[in-house]
Amino acid sequence: MGDLATWLPIVLGALIVVAVCYKVFTDPTVNNYIGYAFVVAVALCALPTLQTFSYKGQLGEISGQMKNAVAGQGADLGSDISALSKKVDAIITKLNAGVEVQKEISPEYKDNKKYDIRVYYAKGVGELAGEVRDFLLNSGYKSSMAYTDFAELASPPSSGSAQLVFTTASSGLVTTLRTKLKQKFPQLKRIDDRIVDNLNSGDVQVHLF
Repeated sequence: MGDLATWLPIVLGALIVVAVCYKVFTDPTVNNYIGYAFVVAVALCALPTLQTFSYKGQLGEISGQMKNAVAGQGADLGSDISALSKKVDAIITKLNAGVEVQKEISPEYKDNKKYDIRVYYAKGVGELAGEVRDFLLNSGYKSSMAYTDFAELASPPSSGSAQLVFTTASSGLVTTLRTKLKQKFPQLKRIDDRIVDNLNSGDVQVHLF
C-alpha cells in the first residue's frame, strides 16, 4: 500500500503532463516553449520525491541511493572534462605561439610535401613497410602503402632488399631519398634503382622485398 501511495501521484501527474504537452505541441496557436517550460517545472518539482523514493519487488530494488551513483558519475565526468580542457588549452597556447610552430616546420619538410612516394611490399615485410611509410610521412612526403606479389617481375630481388622505382624526372629526389632510407633503415641489405618510362602512381615507388 505504501508503494502505491508513492507511485500513484507520480503516475497521475505524468498522465496530466502528457495530456497538456500533447495539447501544447499539436495546437499551432500555442507556443511550444510553454510545453518545454512546463515539463522542466514538473521535473524539478518531482525531483525530491525521485531522490528519496524506494521500491522493492519483482523488478529488483531501487532506492534514493541511485542519486549518489549519478552524482559520482557526474564528478568523474567533470574531472575528465577538466583534464581534457587543460590539454586543449596547452595545445592552443602552443598554436598561438606562431614563432615556435614555424621553427618546428623546416623548409625541407615544406618542400617534401610536393612529392608522393608510394610503398609497395612483399609478403612478410608489412611491419617494415609501415615504418617506412611513417618515416616518409613524418618527413613531409605524401605516402601510402600496399601489399603486392610483384608478379610483374621475372626475378624479384633478394629478401631484405629494396628498390626505388622512378622516372628520370625524379632522379634528383631519389638521390636524397636513398640516403635517408639507408640512414634510417640499416636493416635493408641493399637499395637498388629501377628507372621506368612512367609510373602509374606516385612520383617515386619504394619496393620492399
